Formats: sequence, structure tokens, C-alpha cells
Amino acid sequence: MHILIAPNSFKNSLDAARVAEAIHKGLQQSALPCTTECFPIGDGGDGTAALIVQHFNGKRLEATVHDPIGRRIMAPLGLIDQDQTAVIELADASGLRLLRPEEYDPLHANTYGTGELIKQALDRAVKKIILCIGGSATVDAAIGMMQALG
Repeated sequence: MHILIAPNSFKNSLDAARVAEAIHKGLQQSALPCTTECFPIGDGGDGTAALIVQHFNGKRLEATVHDPIGRRIMAPLGLIDQDQTAVIELADASGLRLLRPEEYDPLHANTYGTGELIKQALDRAVKKIILCIGGSATVDAAIGMMQALG
């Protein structure tokens, strides 16, 4: 028997790659006669961009942007296809996981930082942008992104 291990992340605990590895190790330690293959997946939210960049042997740069409530943070910007395609995850700049529960305020939080990541990608003259949308801390309808882009 061959088992394909294709989990998503376990919210607030493990990313998809670590979940897949844990399941793989558990199966190896069991008495089940099988082979396994890890294929972690994303649903568009937390961790999706990292999986895409890893799958395509891309690179991740760090960029200074604003989080959903305006603090300066470092967020990753992925590049694949010989730096012609940017991979940006909204959750890395505008995600709920960047806030403490007492800071949750979707009506005042914004996506400005995600727009800053897009602008930095455009400044690098990318031809395409893959935008992974999920895990947002806001309901600003991308107005913050548009403001950051002018």
C-alpha cells in the first residue's frame, strides 16, 4: 500500500510540511506495511505561498511592511520562475495570526502591508504575481492594498 500524505496546516500549531512529516513518522513507526509520500497542501491561506515557493525551488526575500494595525514588520516575498513571478501571501502581512486576540478588529485592520509587498514585487519588475488570499485580519475589501499601490 502507498499512502499519499497531503495535509493542510494545523491552525496555530504546525505548518502543512510539519504535519505531513509527523504523519509520515507515525506511519513509519507503526506496523502498517506501506510506503508514504508527503505532499503538503495549502488552501490559499497561511503557509500556501511558502509551499509554492518551495515546490518551484524559488527564493524568499524579507520585506519591511505594515501589519494589519500599522506596525512595521518583516514579511516574506517569494520569487519563482527566475524571479519573474512573485508569490505573496496576504496572511504574511495582513493576517489574523499577526495580532493578539485583544487586537482583533476587522473593521479597522487593513491590507496595506499586502499592497506594500505587491509594490515591492512590481519594483522588482516581476511579470506575474500569485496572491494567496486567506487568513486575513480584515474585511477592508482590499482598499488598504490599493492605497499602498497609490
